[in-house]
Amino acid sequence: MHMLEANIHLVYIRDFLGHSSTITKEVYARSSEQKKLEALQKVNPSIITGRKTSWQRDGKLLRWLKKMQSKY
Repeated sequence: MHMLEANIHLVYIRDFLGHSSTITKEVYARSSEQKKLEALQKVNPSIITGRKTSWQRDGKLLRWLKKMQSKY
């Protein structure tokens, strides 16, 4: 995963690990949150603003959600 995040092509990772196919690595490769964010920003730079949504700024709601979470 670290090699993928360093933008090393799957072919080189395959050779480094000694596998015969890149398909083996695709099963295990998972995108990190940072890579997902970067992909979204490439598609639409304004899609991620970094600001909190209205429900994330609602302290009363967040306290209630945390209380409900601790019950389960």
